[in-house]
Amino acid sequence: MHHLYLSYQPSETSLRKEREALEGWCREGGIKEYDILTENFSERVSKAQIARLLRPVRCGDVVVATHLTRLGRSIKMLMTVLQTIYSKGAEVFCLDTGIVSRDILKSLELVQNIAQNIRSERSNEALNKAKADGKQFGRPAGRKKAPEKNVLYGKTELLEKLVAEGLTKSEIARRLDVSRGTVVNYLAEKAV
Repeated sequence: MHHLYLSYQPSETSLRKEREALEGWCREGGIKEYDILTENFSERVSKAQIARLLRPVRCGDVVVATHLTRLGRSIKMLMTVLQTIYSKGAEVFCLDTGIVSRDILKSLELVQNIAQNIRSERSNEALNKAKADGKQFGRPAGRKKAPEKNVLYGKTELLEKLVAEGLTKSEIARRLDVSRGTVVNYLAEKAV
């Protein structure tokens, strides 16, 4: 069985041209029995989506595409599609190049690893350069606000009295109508 792979196209004209090319190839080859796998993936593509699309493919089948690049919008997607097809025991045929060898997966993996290493090296170089130039990374250290702006300012004696009475921080917070965190932070700062 032949499966014609129609990739996502932004325009109806492009999709129609791709379909006509694939169906024309089938007519020329005398292939009367085929089905059409229409890819309509959104931005991100998961392995599950690819598996659902290629569910009809069986051992001995041939997946036909106009170009190898039509099987994926990225090297990762292309590798996933090819791995799924080959794992089912099927073959891939491209109108522009002919049969696609299984060895292409090894080449694509190599290219993907090289590309990842290049991205990683460039990122590390940029980070090291920025650090050398004095760039600070991470969340900036907070600055202390003026003590008089704290809602508990001037209530240190009252807090000491409440703590001496044995009230919990939550009870103190409820009495003073502030959050428990505010009480905890103020007591830690004043070492009450």
